Amino acid sequence: MHPYSAPRNTAPQPQPDGDDDLRDVNPTFPKVAAAFTFLAGVLSTLNAIQTLMSVHIRASFWSLVPYVLIVIGATLVYFAKNTFTARRWGALGAVVTAAILTVTSSAWLYFAVTNGFIALYAIWTPMAALLAIGLSAASLPACDRATNARDRLAAQGLNIGL
Repeated sequence: MHPYSAPRNTAPQPQPDGDDDLRDVNPTFPKVAAAFTFLAGVLSTLNAIQTLMSVHIRASFWSLVPYVLIVIGATLVYFAKNTFTARRWGALGAVVTAAILTVTSSAWLYFAVTNGFIALYAIWTPMAALLAIGLSAASLPACDRATNARDRLAAQGLNIGL
């Protein structure tokens, strides 16, 4: 060992206990992902409402897109609630739905801008959806830890609805 090197930690590593399970059952990162998923859903809905109140679309296909954005936005709000409680399926649903929103809102933004309709909600929706994808995907390990901790606590008789 070099005389100027940092000392090595030779102490035994602590075993996980109930406190670790209680900490893991309520992780912070899925809450951040849920906040951005919620933001993407709200922006999608506001984008659609703003469009429906501002312009009349004559093209048959494009006139359905605001309604599709409302449905996608409501779905993202639902998945945000489940991601907030660290449910893996909620985070996976948020990733898939936000990916659909990214494609849909980007196409809608292109259509709107090329037809002279520029709206801030339309500009921010694809970016919020991309953030929701990345953060929800990154929160999956924390959701897995929370699920495992919930299972361990339930096996100990501590199933309190978390």
